[in-house]
Amino acid sequence: MLYLETLHIVSVMEQNNNEKLSQEARRLLEYAYYHFNKRNLDRLFLVIDPSVKWANGVGGGYVHGHQELRNYWATQWTEIDPQVKPLEFAGTDDGAILVQVHQLVKDKSGNVIEDSEVLHCYQLEDMKIKSMDIKKSR
Repeated sequence: MLYLETLHIVSVMEQNNNEKLSQEARRLLEYAYYHFNKRNLDRLFLVIDPSVKWANGVGGGYVHGHQELRNYWATQWTEIDPQVKPLEFAGTDDGAILVQVHQLVKDKSGNVIEDSEVLHCYQLEDMKIKSMDIKKSR
C-alpha cells in the first residue's frame, strides 16, 4: 500500500498540478519555510492554526497546537540544526498541498547528519496551516 501511495504522490508531483495550487497558498508556505529556517516562531505561528496537527519527524506521531509545536521545535533545535528548502509545490484533488523539500540537518558542531529530499503534505484552512504530514519522497 505504501508503494502505491508513493507512486501516486510521484505522479501528482510530475503532473505539476499548479492549477490546483493558488499562488496565495504557495506564498503562505514559502513564508512558513522562510521563518522556520530563521527560527522566527512568532511570525511562523501567524500562518499556523492554533489547533494544528503536525507530524513529529523525530519521534513519530504528531504534536497538536501551538504550544506542543513550540516545545517540539525548541527541543529539536537544542540537538540539531535543520534547514528546509522548498523545491516543488503541487496541489492535489483532495485539496492537500505537496511540497518536495531539500532537508539539510546538521548537529550542533556543524556536521551533516542528513542531506535528503522529503515530501511534506499540508492541509490549509482559512489560509492557515491546519496539518502537516511527512510522506516518503520519490
